[in-house]
Amino acid sequence: MRNKLTLGINPFWVLSKEYSPSKVHFRNLTSAGRTSARKVEQAFYLIAEYLPVPRKIDIDPPDRSFTEQNIMSAQISKISESIREIGNTPEEIFRRISLPVISLKVDDFDAFLLRTGNKYAVCVNSKRPPVRIIFSLLHELAHYLFHRDVEVSPYDYKGFRRFSKHLKEDERVEFESDKFAQHFLVPYWQADKWAVKYPNVSPEDLQTVMDKSRTSRDVLAFAIHDQLMFRNMDVKPTEVKAHIEQLGINQGPAGNVHEFLDEQKVLIRNVIHSHRDDFSDSVYENIIHSLGLENG
Repeated sequence: MRNKLTLGINPFWVLSKEYSPSKVHFRNLTSAGRTSARKVEQAFYLIAEYLPVPRKIDIDPPDRSFTEQNIMSAQISKISESIREIGNTPEEIFRRISLPVISLKVDDFDAFLLRTGNKYAVCVNSKRPPVRIIFSLLHELAHYLFHRDVEVSPYDYKGFRRFSKHLKEDERVEFESDKFAQHFLVPYWQADKWAVKYPNVSPEDLQTVMDKSRTSRDVLAFAIHDQLMFRNMDVKPTEVKAHIEQLGINQGPAGNVHEFLDEQKVLIRNVIHSHRDDFSDSVYENIIHSLGLENG
Protein backbone atom coordinates (compact mmCIF):
# COMPACT_ATOMS: atom_id res chain seq x y z
CA MET A 1 0.00 0.00 0.00
CA ARG A 2 1.28 3.48 -0.91
CA ASN A 3 1.91 6.14 1.71
CA LYS A 4 2.33 3.93 4.72
CA LEU A 5 1.82 5.66 8.05
CA THR A 6 5.55 5.91 8.78
CA LEU A 7 5.10 9.35 10.33
CA GLY A 8 2.09 8.28 12.36
CA ILE A 9 -0.27 10.44 10.28
CA ASN A 10 -2.94 9.84 7.68
CA PRO A 11 -1.52 10.24 4.15
CA PHE A 12 -4.36 12.62 3.23
CA TRP A 13 -3.82 14.69 6.38
CA VAL A 14 -0.34 15.54 5.07
CA LEU A 15 -2.00 17.70 2.40
CA SER A 16 -3.92 19.71 4.95
CA LYS A 17 -2.95 23.26 5.88
CA GLU A 18 -3.23 22.23 9.52
CA TYR A 19 -0.57 19.54 9.20
CA SER A 20 2.53 20.41 11.21
CA PRO A 21 6.09 19.14 10.52
CA SER A 22 7.47 16.14 12.36
CA LYS A 23 10.96 14.70 11.80
CA VAL A 24 12.78 17.73 10.45
CA HIS A 25 16.10 19.22 11.56
CA PHE A 26 16.11 22.95 10.88
CA ARG A 27 18.95 25.38 10.30
CA ASN A 28 18.33 29.15 10.50
CA LEU A 29 14.59 28.89 9.98
CA THR A 30 12.26 31.84 10.56
CA SER A 31 8.55 31.53 11.28
CA ALA A 32 7.84 32.29 7.62
CA GLY A 33 10.39 29.66 6.68
CA ARG A 34 8.39 27.00 8.48
CA THR A 35 5.57 27.53 5.97
CA SER A 36 7.93 26.91 3.05
CA ALA A 37 9.48 23.96 4.86
CA ARG A 38 6.09 22.42 5.58
CA LYS A 39 5.24 22.39 1.85
CA VAL A 40 8.54 20.67 1.08
CA GLU A 41 7.97 18.13 3.83
CA GLN A 42 4.49 17.30 2.55
CA ALA A 43 5.84 16.75 -0.98
CA PHE A 44 8.79 14.72 0.33
CA TYR A 45 6.45 12.46 2.27
CA LEU A 46 4.51 11.69 -0.91
CA ILE A 47 7.57 10.78 -3.00
CA ALA A 48 9.79 9.28 -0.30
CA GLU A 49 9.10 5.64 -1.13
CA TYR A 50 10.57 6.20 -4.62
CA LEU A 51 13.79 7.79 -3.36
CA PRO A 52 16.95 5.80 -2.62
CA VAL A 53 17.78 4.66 0.89
CA PRO A 54 20.93 6.65 1.76
CA ARG A 55 23.99 4.72 2.76
CA LYS A 56 24.61 4.63 6.49
CA ILE A 57 28.18 5.49 7.43
CA ASP A 58 29.68 3.61 10.33
CA ILE A 59 31.27 6.26 12.50
CA ASP A 60 31.66 6.64 16.23
CA PRO A 61 29.87 9.82 17.34
CA PRO A 62 31.70 12.24 19.63
CA ASP A 63 31.87 11.25 23.28
CA ARG A 64 29.05 13.32 24.75
CA SER A 65 30.16 12.73 28.32
CA PHE A 66 32.34 15.81 27.80
CA THR A 67 30.95 19.33 27.97
CA GLU A 68 34.12 21.24 27.08
CA GLN A 69 33.94 22.83 23.65
CA ASN A 70 37.64 22.26 22.97
CA ILE A 71 37.42 18.52 23.64
CA MET A 72 34.23 18.10 21.65
CA SER A 73 35.62 20.19 18.82
CA ALA A 74 38.78 18.09 18.61
CA GLN A 75 36.72 14.89 18.48
CA ILE A 76 34.47 16.24 15.73
CA SER A 77 37.50 17.35 13.71
CA LYS A 78 38.72 13.74 13.57
CA ILE A 79 35.33 12.62 12.30
CA SER A 80 35.32 15.31 9.60
CA GLU A 81 38.76 14.13 8.50
CA SER A 82 37.62 10.51 8.31
CA ILE A 83 34.64 11.47 6.14
CA ARG A 84 37.08 12.64 3.48
CA GLU A 85 37.67 8.97 2.71
CA ILE A 86 34.24 9.12 1.05
CA GLY A 87 34.78 12.43 -0.75
CA ASN A 88 36.73 15.68 -0.58
CA THR A 89 33.70 17.87 -1.28
CA PRO A 90 30.13 17.79 0.00
CA GLU A 91 28.96 17.17 -3.57
CA GLU A 92 31.06 14.01 -3.82
CA ILE A 93 29.87 12.75 -0.44
CA PHE A 94 26.17 13.31 -1.16
CA ARG A 95 26.49 11.49 -4.48
CA ARG A 96 28.34 8.52 -3.00
CA ILE A 97 25.97 7.98 -0.09
CA SER A 98 22.88 8.64 -2.25
CA LEU A 99 21.49 11.36 0.02
CA PRO A 100 19.12 13.43 -2.18
CA VAL A 101 19.25 17.23 -2.16
CA ILE A 102 16.20 19.40 -2.83
CA SER A 103 17.03 23.01 -3.70
CA LEU A 104 14.68 25.98 -3.64
CA LYS A 105 15.11 29.72 -4.17
CA VAL A 106 13.40 31.25 -1.13
CA ASP A 107 14.05 34.03 1.36
CA ASP A 108 13.37 32.37 4.68
CA PHE A 109 15.66 29.42 5.47
CA ASP A 110 19.15 28.02 4.92
CA ALA A 111 18.66 24.25 4.97
CA PHE A 112 17.02 21.34 6.80
CA LEU A 113 17.10 17.56 6.92
CA LEU A 114 13.94 15.56 6.15
CA ARG A 115 13.21 12.02 7.27
CA THR A 116 10.44 9.49 6.99
CA GLY A 117 11.23 5.88 7.84
CA ASN A 118 14.60 5.04 6.30
CA LYS A 119 14.36 7.75 3.63
CA TYR A 120 16.12 11.10 4.02
CA ALA A 121 16.70 14.24 1.98
CA VAL A 122 18.35 17.61 2.54
CA CYS A 123 16.58 20.77 1.43
CA VAL A 124 18.85 23.76 0.81
CA ASN A 125 18.22 27.36 -0.22
CA SER A 126 19.94 27.86 -3.58
CA LYS A 127 19.37 31.61 -3.32
CA ARG A 128 22.12 31.86 -0.69
CA PRO A 129 25.75 32.60 -1.66
CA PRO A 130 27.68 29.50 -2.78
CA VAL A 131 29.93 29.51 0.31
CA ARG A 132 26.85 29.44 2.51
CA ILE A 133 25.23 26.64 0.49
CA ILE A 134 28.39 24.55 0.88
CA PHE A 135 28.44 25.12 4.64
CA SER A 136 24.73 24.28 4.88
CA LEU A 137 25.17 21.02 2.97
CA LEU A 138 27.91 19.98 5.39
CA HIS A 139 25.88 21.11 8.41
CA GLU A 140 22.93 18.95 7.31
CA LEU A 141 25.26 16.06 6.45
CA ALA A 142 26.37 16.19 10.10
CA HIS A 143 22.73 16.00 11.20
CA TYR A 144 22.40 12.88 9.03
CA LEU A 145 25.58 11.36 10.48
CA PHE A 146 25.00 12.23 14.14
CA HIS A 147 21.31 12.96 14.69
CA ARG A 148 19.27 11.23 11.97
CA ASP A 149 17.26 9.26 14.52
CA VAL A 150 16.92 12.09 17.02
CA GLU A 151 13.66 14.00 17.31
CA VAL A 152 14.29 17.75 17.00
CA SER A 153 11.21 19.94 16.92
CA PRO A 154 11.64 23.22 15.02
CA TYR A 155 10.07 24.92 18.03
CA ASP A 156 12.79 23.53 20.28
CA TYR A 157 15.58 24.63 17.93
CA LYS A 158 18.50 26.01 19.90
CA GLY A 159 21.91 27.20 18.82
CA PHE A 160 24.94 27.21 21.09
CA ARG A 161 26.74 29.91 23.04
CA ARG A 162 29.76 30.48 20.85
CA PHE A 163 31.81 32.19 23.57
CA SER A 164 31.15 29.68 26.32
CA LYS A 165 33.76 27.01 26.98
CA HIS A 166 31.12 24.50 28.11
CA LEU A 167 28.10 23.12 26.31
CA LYS A 168 24.63 22.61 27.69
CA GLU A 169 22.85 19.41 26.71
CA ASP A 170 20.37 21.17 24.42
CA GLU A 171 23.19 22.93 22.57
CA ARG A 172 24.95 19.78 21.37
CA VAL A 173 22.98 19.14 18.18
CA GLU A 174 23.77 22.48 16.58
CA PHE A 175 27.30 22.62 17.98
CA GLU A 176 28.19 19.24 16.54
CA SER A 177 26.74 20.09 13.13
CA ASP A 178 28.35 23.54 12.95
CA LYS A 179 31.76 22.25 14.02
CA PHE A 180 31.65 19.32 11.62
CA ALA A 181 31.08 21.74 8.73
CA GLN A 182 33.68 24.19 10.04
CA HIS A 183 36.39 21.56 10.51
CA PHE A 184 35.68 19.99 7.12
CA LEU A 185 36.27 23.38 5.49
CA VAL A 186 39.05 24.70 7.76
CA PRO A 187 41.00 21.82 9.31
CA TYR A 188 41.30 21.97 13.09
CA TRP A 189 45.07 21.44 13.02
CA GLN A 190 45.51 24.26 10.50
CA ALA A 191 43.47 26.72 12.54
CA ASP A 192 45.50 25.69 15.58
CA LYS A 193 48.76 26.58 13.80
CA TRP A 194 47.39 29.96 12.77
CA ALA A 195 46.23 30.68 16.32
CA VAL A 196 49.76 30.03 17.63
CA LYS A 197 51.12 32.67 15.23
CA TYR A 198 48.18 35.07 15.35
CA PRO A 199 48.08 37.83 14.19
CA ASN A 200 51.20 36.98 12.15
CA VAL A 201 49.51 34.54 9.81
CA SER A 202 50.44 33.99 6.18
CA PRO A 203 47.91 35.52 3.74
CA GLU A 204 48.96 32.97 1.13
CA ASP A 205 48.19 30.08 3.49
CA LEU A 206 44.82 31.56 4.41
CA GLN A 207 43.83 32.12 0.79
CA THR A 208 44.92 28.63 -0.22
CA VAL A 209 42.54 27.08 2.33
CA MET A 210 39.75 29.48 1.34
CA ASP A 211 40.08 28.56 -2.33
CA LYS A 212 40.40 24.83 -1.75
CA SER A 213 37.48 24.66 0.68
CA ARG A 214 35.28 27.25 -1.07
CA THR A 215 34.42 28.83 2.23
CA SER A 216 33.76 32.27 3.71
CA ARG A 217 35.75 34.70 5.80
CA ASP A 218 33.23 34.13 8.60
CA VAL A 219 33.97 30.40 8.76
CA LEU A 220 37.71 31.08 8.64
CA ALA A 221 37.44 33.72 11.38
CA PHE A 222 35.44 31.44 13.68
CA ALA A 223 37.87 28.56 13.13
CA ILE A 224 40.82 30.72 14.18
CA HIS A 225 38.85 32.35 17.00
CA ASP A 226 37.95 28.96 18.48
CA GLN A 227 41.62 28.14 18.88
CA LEU A 228 42.36 31.56 20.36
CA MET A 229 39.50 31.10 22.83
CA PHE A 230 40.82 27.67 23.81
CA ARG A 231 44.12 29.44 24.64
CA ASN A 232 42.30 32.03 26.78
CA MET A 233 43.24 34.83 24.38
CA ASP A 234 40.85 37.79 24.55
CA VAL A 235 40.16 38.29 20.84
CA LYS A 236 36.68 38.63 19.36
CA PRO A 237 35.61 36.87 16.12
CA THR A 238 34.84 40.27 14.59
CA GLU A 239 38.44 41.30 15.24
CA VAL A 240 39.73 38.14 13.58
CA LYS A 241 37.46 38.70 10.58
CA ALA A 242 38.58 42.34 10.30
CA HIS A 243 42.20 41.20 10.34
CA ILE A 244 41.48 38.65 7.61
CA GLU A 245 39.87 41.36 5.51
CA GLN A 246 42.84 43.67 6.06
CA LEU A 247 45.08 40.90 4.73
CA GLY A 248 43.05 40.97 1.51
CA ILE A 249 41.66 37.45 1.84
CA ASN A 250 38.84 36.76 -0.64
CA GLN A 251 35.84 34.50 -0.27
CA GLY A 252 36.29 31.03 -1.71
CA PRO A 253 35.05 30.27 -5.25
CA ALA A 254 31.67 28.70 -5.99
CA GLY A 255 33.11 25.69 -7.77
CA ASN A 256 30.40 23.40 -9.13
CA VAL A 257 27.89 23.59 -6.28
CA HIS A 258 25.11 25.06 -8.45
CA GLU A 259 25.72 22.43 -11.13
CA PHE A 260 25.39 19.81 -8.40
CA LEU A 261 22.05 21.27 -7.26
CA ASP A 262 20.79 21.27 -10.86
CA GLU A 263 21.92 17.64 -11.20
CA GLN A 264 19.94 16.73 -8.09
CA LYS A 265 16.85 18.50 -9.47
CA VAL A 266 17.04 16.37 -12.60
CA LEU A 267 17.37 13.16 -10.58
CA ILE A 268 14.39 13.96 -8.33
CA ARG A 269 12.29 15.18 -11.27
CA ASN A 270 12.98 11.94 -13.14
CA VAL A 271 11.96 9.90 -10.11
CA ILE A 272 8.63 11.74 -9.90
CA HIS A 273 8.02 11.57 -13.64
CA SER A 274 8.63 7.83 -13.65
CA HIS A 275 5.78 7.42 -11.15
CA ARG A 276 3.49 10.04 -12.69
CA ASP A 277 0.50 7.67 -12.82
CA ASP A 278 0.56 7.25 -9.03
CA PHE A 279 -0.58 10.84 -8.49
CA SER A 280 -3.67 12.81 -9.40
CA ASP A 281 -3.04 15.89 -11.53
CA SER A 282 -3.51 18.28 -8.61
CA VAL A 283 -1.22 16.32 -6.27
CA TYR A 284 1.41 15.95 -8.99
CA GLU A 285 1.37 19.69 -9.72
CA ASN A 286 1.58 20.47 -6.01
CA ILE A 287 4.64 18.22 -5.60
CA ILE A 288 6.41 19.75 -8.60
CA HIS A 289 5.69 23.28 -7.36
CA SER A 290 6.62 22.58 -3.71
CA LEU A 291 9.98 21.09 -4.74
CA GLY A 292 10.78 23.85 -7.25
CA LEU A 293 10.82 21.47 -10.22
CA GLU A 294 8.66 23.45 -12.66
CA ASN A 295 11.46 23.93 -15.19
CA GLY A 296 12.48 20.83 -17.10
